[in-house]
Amino acid sequence: MKLVGAGLNFQNVTIHYSNINAIAKTISDNISTSKSSLIEKPTGAILKCKVWNLAGTDSSNVFINLATDPYGCPFVYTWNGETWVEDNNILPQSEYPENFGVDVTDYYQLFTKPVLDDGKYYLAVGEFEQERTFLDKIQLLVVDHSPEASITVDDSGRVIQFLKPFHLIDAQLDSQSVIKTISELDGIKVEISEGSNMNILFSQDGGSIEQALLLVGQVRDPIAKYRVAGRVLSNDKSNNLSFTDFRFRRNPTYTWIIVPAVDTSTIQLNIQWAQDVALDYTELSRKLELPFTLADAPLIRAEHSLYGDVTSNLSYTDANYTLLEPNNWITFEFSAPPVVEGMSRSFILVSQGRYERIEQSRDLGKNKQLAKTSSLNSSKEYNLEQNHPNPFNSSTKIKYSIKEPGLVTLRVYDLLGREIATLVNEPKQTGEYEVEFNADKYGLTSGVYFYQLVSGSFTSIKKFALVK
Repeated sequence: MKLVGAGLNFQNVTIHYSNINAIAKTISDNISTSKSSLIEKPTGAILKCKVWNLAGTDSSNVFINLATDPYGCPFVYTWNGETWVEDNNILPQSEYPENFGVDVTDYYQLFTKPVLDDGKYYLAVGEFEQERTFLDKIQLLVVDHSPEASITVDDSGRVIQFLKPFHLIDAQLDSQSVIKTISELDGIKVEISEGSNMNILFSQDGGSIEQALLLVGQVRDPIAKYRVAGRVLSNDKSNNLSFTDFRFRRNPTYTWIIVPAVDTSTIQLNIQWAQDVALDYTELSRKLELPFTLADAPLIRAEHSLYGDVTSNLSYTDANYTLLEPNNWITFEFSAPPVVEGMSRSFILVSQGRYERIEQSRDLGKNKQLAKTSSLNSSKEYNLEQNHPNPFNSSTKIKYSIKEPGLVTLRVYDLLGREIATLVNEPKQTGEYEVEFNADKYGLTSGVYFYQLVSGSFTSIKKFALVK
């Protein structure tokens, strides 16, 4: 590519990216919708330009959506009623060196809200890079709150509300005014380079209530998304606030940073940027204590693109992982709780698990409980599957496989280890089997129970939940 301009010299520009194949995914009829669309892998490339003339030189990196560069992480997608919309990467904590091989819990406020469709919300998680993702549990939380408030969630899952009472007076990036660009959440971003400094000035009425700086931005170098994006320091001489680190994700992200309240008419904050980012918006808000409701949107179904139904594996934290390998994805169907009248609704995705680069995870011996559905299980191995549905109301089904002919027992126990029922107690030939368990027959109440399969030297135990 050759760029030509009057009185200016431009270097040749080369753009490198990998293949742009999209993954076609039709949501099956048993997810209660006939809609079909594309789940596309994350797309992007870095365009680096340099310009010079007699006055000097300048350069800039621009992120453009063309195709994909390998920057890792599984991505979550939301269904907007017509197509899948790429939201953001999840489980970024897996990139931290101290978390290698360790499960993490990621609380992420969805930037793109899913559309209510026939009383349900639809999400998808896809892995499109050279990584393996081990998902233990996926949960969608809905927060109904005052339309005047903004909500966020911290690393522990605590929901916090903020109200914007402060006015942005000035914003300087390396002595250049950027107030017009970052005062509106409009998709028009300021491109910031590593090492830059930004000073932001807000007017306020003073007080001691906890407050937070909201930044909406994204990393410009996809591979460095796990790195600290910047550090916030108050310029108020009366306090001793140390640097507060924060991170962005691959796509636009709500990032809240707690800052000290000061009893002055203005508050000035300094941001020292630690990597290249694109910043869209900022505001300073005050913590609120208003009524809100937090509800779990029940997971109705999770369907793996290769393994089929994995709902039960992703309903509990039990180290019973569902494996996502390159070009695998899972579609999720959640039942929407009733909307609270007069409230706004925000969404928090809770994901538990981890991901590892394939070259780092060749030994999968520690991940023996990777989820696969019965369509992939064969009678060459013993296997006890998670029951479905789970949780269940009265009736549920249990599938199992037998490797060698012999006596097979399948029994149900309560939390104290007392036997509740014997579902199977007879010789079985090699093959796959299914048995139904009806809790009403045994007069059981709501709670957690266990079922155990024994055949020869093989023993396997799983838990299930009865909800009435």
